[in-house]
Amino acid sequence: MAALMTALGLEKLTAAERMQLADELLDSLPAQAELPPLTDAQRDDLDRRLEAFKDEPLAGSPWEEVYARLRGK
Repeated sequence: MAALMTALGLEKLTAAERMQLADELLDSLPAQAELPPLTDAQRDDLDRRLEAFKDEPLAGSPWEEVYARLRGK
């Protein structure tokens, strides 16, 4: 368990509560928050995924479906 999670007592939260907290934390970030630059590996992965999407745009799932699956709905 990560030290900060333990220090804050977050390990006591259920998985659903942790997911809700993660959502709330992400929502609390400013829209224009400064992000670290991408690594070369991250950029290569994004380029690969973009090309795969261009080749087969209907192969994936809409975000709403993915999100619902992750939330167990």
